[in-house]
Amino acid sequence: MESEIRCSPIIDQDGWIYVTTYDYKLHAINPNGIKIWEFEKVRYHRPAIGFNISSDLKNEKVIYIASASWNKKMYALNKSGNLIWEFQADGSCCSPSIGEDGIIYFGSIDKNIYALNPDGSLKWKYNTEEQFEVPFTSPVIDGDGSIYIAYSYGTLYCLDQNGSLKWKYDNESNYNYESSPIIGNDGTLYIMSSNDRILMALNNDGTKKWEFESNISKNEFSPIIGYDGKIYINSQGFCILNPMGELIYKFDLRSLEYSSPTINEEGTIYINSDYSIYALDTESKGLANSPWPKSGGNKFNSGMSHYIVPGFSADTLSGKFPLTVHFSDTSFGNVFNRHWDFGDGQTSTEKNPIHTYAYPDSFTVTLIISNPSNTDTLTKENYIAALNTTGIADNSELPKEFKLYENDPNLFNPQTNIAFDVKEKTTVKLRVYNVVGQLVTTLTDNMLEAGHYKYQFNGNNLASGIYFYKIEMGKYVSVKKMMLLK
Repeated sequence: MESEIRCSPIIDQDGWIYVTTYDYKLHAINPNGIKIWEFEKVRYHRPAIGFNISSDLKNEKVIYIASASWNKKMYALNKSGNLIWEFQADGSCCSPSIGEDGIIYFGSIDKNIYALNPDGSLKWKYNTEEQFEVPFTSPVIDGDGSIYIAYSYGTLYCLDQNGSLKWKYDNESNYNYESSPIIGNDGTLYIMSSNDRILMALNNDGTKKWEFESNISKNEFSPIIGYDGKIYINSQGFCILNPMGELIYKFDLRSLEYSSPTINEEGTIYINSDYSIYALDTESKGLANSPWPKSGGNKFNSGMSHYIVPGFSADTLSGKFPLTVHFSDTSFGNVFNRHWDFGDGQTSTEKNPIHTYAYPDSFTVTLIISNPSNTDTLTKENYIAALNTTGIADNSELPKEFKLYENDPNLFNPQTNIAFDVKEKTTVKLRVYNVVGQLVTTLTDNMLEAGHYKYQFNGNNLASGIYFYKIEMGKYVSVKKMMLLK
């Protein structure tokens, strides 16, 4: 970078990295470490990533970033770095955070806490009425929608989703808050003071739980919570605490730090230090499974919405049983938990499971995804076909033409055989459709050698009626009709 990094980098679900620098620029870096674009006149604070949830741009990534202080604006950028909208506030804006419903929350030096709709219009604003309060931090959002925001002269506010005050905590020691609170596995709020070198733990009703004095020269940045509950602090030194607030490890980086640490799902910690980034191995295996385990963000990135959309794919859709299938979760959003149902009585909670179908049939696959706020389900009917097939029947008399035969038997219940000839090695696609043209299953989509083939189609999970089977072999295409009668 040509200028100092003064915020935590954030990483989206596709591996892109976003970071601001002291020369008022936002940089977008692809997973290979190449800067693709930059956007100027922004604050050197952390941006936030969300998904656009409007009907015309659903699932499109949006980057939210505060303008440089003199402009008093909040910007929304698309994934190419182009401006979507801007909102004019009454004072200089601080880093935003995104709620599960796409609402953008941020504080301002005009003593207001703002909530914007996804289109950039004002939803509400709350005036703190504190004369000298300045929000150097981004808001934090709990699983129930509560919004927490800390102000510089030692007040922590808790608002509900409608902008009404639930409670506020005024610390008795005049701590200065220059970092966002975070939420642990059990709902504990952790917040760092910058002047007294204190990490404080609060219950979610605003009462104090414990405090830890780090003896680090200055604490301006939020800690992060590991999956095992350990607390990591980075501020002119690096400390690790257990959930009771007791020191486990301390390391002097011997240079200035300007951001919170960041941790990936493998437990690697990333730390900014002047012009460098350090990577340290830990045993935490990712972030805590809580609504807001790091500054301004959740499990995958900083400020990302809790909005989720399920999706999955498979490396093969049909083949001779026993059939092994590699499934891939392609869901959008902040997914905490997964439940796969493979349609044969077997299930899994892995992200990308491998499953073997032991008997011939057509199988419906279901994926259920969830996070603390949402649950959604995707079901694909008759998605996998494990077949009873015979391959080349007679190599001594290879076919002289491509040909698709009538299925046998026809009428059938529930199984029938579909035979075809392959004149020469080529890709063969054999698919079954219902009467309105919807794909029922793919019997094969593979490169086959020349020969005579027979595939078994099982309609056990289908309704009686007319079905069509279509074959494509190079330029040869043929469609035939068959009748399932139960």
